[in-house]
Amino acid sequence: MNNWNAESSLDLFFDGVTSLRAQLIVRSWTPTGDTQWRITGFVRGPYCQHAQTLPATIPLSPLSSQPSISATASADGAHTPCYAEAILLDPCGWSPALPALYDVHVEWWRGAELVATVERRWGLRLLELRRGQFFLEGRRTVLRVVSAPPDLAGTAALAEMREAGTSLWTRDPDSSWLLSEADQAGVFVVAQLSDNVTEAHRQCRALVMHPSVAMVVVSARVAVSAVWRDLAPNVLVGVLARCDEDWPDDVSRVPRIVILPNDFREEDESLTSKLLAGTRNGQAMLALEQLPSPLVWSEARQGCDALQRTLATKGADLAGYLVLGPGSL
Repeated sequence: MNNWNAESSLDLFFDGVTSLRAQLIVRSWTPTGDTQWRITGFVRGPYCQHAQTLPATIPLSPLSSQPSISATASADGAHTPCYAEAILLDPCGWSPALPALYDVHVEWWRGAELVATVERRWGLRLLELRRGQFFLEGRRTVLRVVSAPPDLAGTAALAEMREAGTSLWTRDPDSSWLLSEADQAGVFVVAQLSDNVTEAHRQCRALVMHPSVAMVVVSARVAVSAVWRDLAPNVLVGVLARCDEDWPDDVSRVPRIVILPNDFREEDESLTSKLLAGTRNGQAMLALEQLPSPLVWSEARQGCDALQRTLATKGADLAGYLVLGPGSL
């Protein structure tokens, strides 16, 4: 138990969401062979800075049935999952329009001994893929993503971004201040992960706690497999692809973010054909333009609209558009 840590062992995810109920699942990786561990605690919420709410307190209780995820042991076999659940009635999902959050209080007991407690703020991220497009609470949504400004602080600028339908790109997925602010303000974040698979897995497990994270992104060098669903069941995983690369068939239908060439022009027929082929196959395709010089976020946001118009003239109706500053990838 010397190497066990409550913070790093904790996963929160949800299952069985309807308009009437949602199942919050708490998973903790506890030492294998030690059957004295149990999880208790409570969930309280929702809270939202844009609306008045009536918070309720729901206790955590032993899991009533096996969750749909398949993880049964850690990679080294030294830890096995311990579960608890809270059934949220009339759940409030997280969205830019209503970024509802819940406080989750988790306690670890080993026999009669209270070993650790952790407080987390969490939300129901209901963004999903359907037929190659993003849907949020049953309605199609198009992501328009710009680089997170390095001097972004507080929620005043984030409130403007939210009103403009702007999402943020970050290469610093461990920037907890940005993610916590985005959670509260109602701004989606797209986070690029490390090319190191072990580090990418660690980052992904941490990011799933933040409902503002619309998608995590890996390079084509990082294999996207079923293990991602066990790590972070409620987060979409996208793959960066350069337009001049051969794109293999992707049976997992993960979103593909296509990096446009520096000299991209409207008449680039071969690229447009590849984008159209991807959308016809039901894959979510997003176009990414990287600028040679930085822009303020509002100008980059306008650039997303311009990129959308350019591709629309060729019949490409994509799931998202990204305009990023230099050094963003």
